[in-house]
Amino acid sequence: MVEDPESLKGTSDPAEHLRQSGELTVKNNKVTDVEIILKDQYPLSNVKEVETELTEAGGAVVNAEIGVLTRKMNLKPGESKKFRFTYTVKYPKDKKIANLR
Repeated sequence: MVEDPESLKGTSDPAEHLRQSGELTVKNNKVTDVEIILKDQYPLSNVKEVETELTEAGGAVVNAEIGVLTRKMNLKPGESKKFRFTYTVKYPKDKKIANLR
């Protein structure tokens, strides 16, 4: 995960904002073409004061209800592809969120 807290500073918002990005690389090490389905997830909150927003899906099909990103692709032998997604977490400044850097 890549954090980018600096890009969200300087607002008068009474909440903290944390932007994080995930990056995945897949490579076909076989001698034949492969078709794969790649799934990843981003966090969702069931706490009203904590909001998450997917800001970049990287070309994935998004199921926002469960926070799942799905990509279907074909890779030729030796081919690799890189995917990135970014989300922002907004939470009250007086709260500490477990497992959030």
